[in-house]
Amino acid sequence: MGKRFIGLVLLLSVIISGCARIETVRRREKLNAGWRFIKEDVKNAQALDFDDSSWRKLNVPHDWAIEGPFTKEVSFRGGYLPYPGVGWYRKTFTIASDAKCVRVEFDGVMRDARVWLNGQYIGGWPYGYSSFSFDLTEYIRRGQKNVLAVRVENENNSSRWYPGSGIYRNVWLTFTGAVHVEHWGTFVTTPEVSERSASVNVKTQIQNQSQQAQDVVLETIIYDAQGKDVARNTVKKNVGKKASLEFVQDLEVFNPIRWDIKNPYLYKAVSNVKVDGETVDRYETKFGIRTFRLDAKEGFFLNGRNIKFKGVNLHHGLGPFGIAFSRRAAERQLEIMKEMGCNAMRTAHNPPASEQLDLCDEMGLLVMDETFDEWKKPKIPNGYNRLFDEWAEKDTRALLKRDRNHPSIIFWSTGNEIPELDTAEGKKNAKMFTEICREMDPTRAVTSGIHLSKKLDRELVDCFDALGLNYWQDRYEKIHKQFPDKPLLSTESAATVSTRGEYHFPVKRVPKGYHDKSLQISSYDIANCGFGDLPDVEFKLQQEHRWMMGEFVWSGFDYHGEPDPYEDMWPAHSSYFGIVDMCGFKKDRFYLYQSQ
Repeated sequence: MGKRFIGLVLLLSVIISGCARIETVRRREKLNAGWRFIKEDVKNAQALDFDDSSWRKLNVPHDWAIEGPFTKEVSFRGGYLPYPGVGWYRKTFTIASDAKCVRVEFDGVMRDARVWLNGQYIGGWPYGYSSFSFDLTEYIRRGQKNVLAVRVENENNSSRWYPGSGIYRNVWLTFTGAVHVEHWGTFVTTPEVSERSASVNVKTQIQNQSQQAQDVVLETIIYDAQGKDVARNTVKKNVGKKASLEFVQDLEVFNPIRWDIKNPYLYKAVSNVKVDGETVDRYETKFGIRTFRLDAKEGFFLNGRNIKFKGVNLHHGLGPFGIAFSRRAAERQLEIMKEMGCNAMRTAHNPPASEQLDLCDEMGLLVMDETFDEWKKPKIPNGYNRLFDEWAEKDTRALLKRDRNHPSIIFWSTGNEIPELDTAEGKKNAKMFTEICREMDPTRAVTSGIHLSKKLDRELVDCFDALGLNYWQDRYEKIHKQFPDKPLLSTESAATVSTRGEYHFPVKRVPKGYHDKSLQISSYDIANCGFGDLPDVEFKLQQEHRWMMGEFVWSGFDYHGEPDPYEDMWPAHSSYFGIVDMCGFKKDRFYLYQSQ
């Protein structure tokens, strides 16, 4: 009995130590707390020995602009909040002396981020909405103090709405061994799905940062939502020194539960990377099993069921929080939209926080994931046009690689109301973006929000899998007859304007140019911008035309900036487009949409 007991203890010790080793193979930690910040352009602030003790201490995510003050001197595009300027952030930290590979990840920095570690320039990323990361392995001081310094510069007129400023999303440190799954290194698809089974294809990029080639075993296990192992596959390859190699595996899940807006069921693929029988990395990827198709005559089908997109456009701002990301605040926005009956969201007009997509996966909301509001032709002086030539492809690939495992995403949108879209150069760039999307993710549809001023021809229409139409409500039938093979949807509809709790008399229809000395707009929902219309018009068109796949209303929530029609009238600073106001309180229009 004693020997059995000792043997059991030894066995348990081995199991426990093995589990502990697996748990510590990959470690991802938030690096949000205890930053130093100053809103000034300070010389040599990247230096390791720079004295930042007088700087303000804060936690990120942080939006320096929301702290105010409101000022008439800042242009209306920023909502009268002081977002332009230069700011510096510094973070001092130590890591273990045995740390091997270390990576820093920034979920979003607004904008023109430049990053140093211990005085050494690591790299930069100018587009404020992109997530990006840098390998710190060669520069980190193990067992010693390290200083991460980030310079942020945001120019005035860098956005058509309030963009905010600063390190406004989460920052992470990721620790791995020398052999590991690459950053955003998995891509899970479900090529064949039936009631009986689903084929699951998993592509995994394995990186070997050691000085010698390694025989690597990749074991991929799929778990259902209850944690049950439902499929597994193992493959072995030799990965060269300082090299990266793709592993491809095919698995089968029997009796799959499909991800759906009514039942957002998620599976998890766990990648166990082994060298010499030891697990050296463990990487998790959530995914969903589902099918969809676009039909130019019948509309949109999810898992074989015909449904309409009942969607809204949402800017990245979170009302009084500014753009400083809060998962709970984002969740609350989506909860309010779901209560209204919303089943879809368009990320207007930029890559969202990755956690917002996690929420859509979990809550059953379909997503149009969008890249840009501007390409080469400027809408504003300091917009994306200045970055386009060098960064457009990089930003697009970063978005797709980060987001392509989310089952909620149906569309990649390559832009919004691009001024040059119907020119030769615009069509060339539209084709380039579509080719990138199809190369990196052939499973989803590519579209764009096309402004009603554009001239549609066959060449332009064929740039996209579906036509996204902004405010073309009086021409749906004409476009459908002209291009009967192309699926259509309204990427922006309505643009009705109102203030919560304001009732003006006499009650009269105002199709454009609403004006009142109070700088408010009647809550009777009788006013819209000249390019839009009332909700009822779109309801009728969507009901009459089965081939219209649905709508994305402009907009779900009010947001800072674009206070149309009072754009030049201080102190108006918030949009009036929202179905819900900036604080999340419902306007009367909410109940109209809920009824539909």
